[in-house]
Amino acid sequence: MATELKVQSRSVFGKKTAALRHAGFVPGEIYGHGRNNLHVAVPLKEFVALYRAAGSHTVISVATEEGAIPAVIAEVAYHPLSDEILAIDFHAVKKGERVRAKAPVAFVGVAPATKAGFVVVEVVHEIEIEALPEHLLHKIEVSLEKLEKPGDSVGIKDLSLPSTVKLHVPTDTTLATVREHAREATISPPVAETATPAEEAATSENAPAQPEKK
Repeated sequence: MATELKVQSRSVFGKKTAALRHAGFVPGEIYGHGRNNLHVAVPLKEFVALYRAAGSHTVISVATEEGAIPAVIAEVAYHPLSDEILAIDFHAVKKGERVRAKAPVAFVGVAPATKAGFVVVEVVHEIEIEALPEHLLHKIEVSLEKLEKPGDSVGIKDLSLPSTVKLHVPTDTTLATVREHAREATISPPVAETATPAEEAATSENAPAQPEKK
């Protein structure tokens, strides 16, 4: 699997990035380690292929004009209607330095409760974790097979994760629960302790951005 992504430097921002998109590129940012943001143009086709193979938490080599930068894909912003990729954030990493990231939750197995006509509500779809880059999880599997009746639930306390991974979510967080009817209110996901740099970045075009201008 190729884990190198070649990008170009970028000098256009905001609405001017439309021409960039027409040319097959997406605006991106590389940040981390106290360095100034590096504005880049990311080739969309190559990025999509790598993202599908590597996911968000594989360390990749971002080849820039300044040299290769090891990084993880920190945030991908999508258009709310078309699902078009609007912008990409890369978090530069360093060997031996722990990274905070969000790992997607993958619900697996069939809950006996669904066979009995009840509804399983999936409450949380990603969990913030912290680990060395090489120990970041691509996903966290959560089994639904023990959910049998209304009131049954599976939560953070039921997870069995490697000791190399630290969770940044309350231990009493519910991940999935059983309800009698589909129209019952869904439990709101817990509020993260702190926002990641990528989450704090947002522009009027719904694209992530750091304090510097896009």
